[in-house]
Formats: sequence, C-alpha cells, structure tokens
Amino acid sequence: MPQSKINRLKQHWKHLISLKLIFINNLRKEETVMVTIEICIGSSCFVKGSNEVVELLKNYIAEHHLEEKVQLKGAFCMGQCTKGLGIKVNGKILEGATLYNVVDLLEPELKELL
Repeated sequence: MPQSKINRLKQHWKHLISLKLIFINNLRKEETVMVTIEICIGSSCFVKGSNEVVELLKNYIAEHHLEEKVQLKGAFCMGQCTKGLGIKVNGKILEGATLYNVVDLLEPELKELL
C-alpha cells in the first residue's frame, strides 16, 4: 500500500477518534446543550476537509465560550457529497458548506438559536 494512502488512513482514524472523544464528553453535558452541530465523517467529506472543520469548530466554540451551549457530533452521510460538506445545525443542513465558509454559514444559525 502506498505511503500516501497509509497516511490518509491514519488521519481518518485520528479524526474518528477525535469525534468519539467529543461524543463521550458531550454525553456528560447533553442536558445543557442547546445547539447540536453534526459533521459528516464519511470518506467524501473527509477528503473535503471535515476533519479540519471539526478542529476549526472546536476552536470556534472554545473561543466564544460556547462549550455548554453547543455540541459537536459525528454523523454518517447526509447526501451532500456533490454540494459541499455534510453539516447540520439542529437538523438543518448547511448547504454549500466548505472548510473556508463554514464559520460564515454557521454564525447566523448560532445567533438565531442562542
């Protein structure tokens, strides 16, 4: 197996482990969470940067002190493969989401919900 493929698989597994840890931590605070953000962890979204979006949103949540109000979750395919990353906010799909515009799309949704 080529080294580049091995490295990509390692990144994917690190991403899955990170999402699992987020899930476990969120189980403890689920009663206080007001907004749930789901991020697709499928292979198509991973290639488009969903692992980087997870890190970006973890940092955004921390910087804005939203840990008690916003929950990140991993999710399976949302059928957005040709339209962008699969990201939902309280069940509503953020259409056309990319690594580069996800915060801009997310902020109005959070302001409306919080």
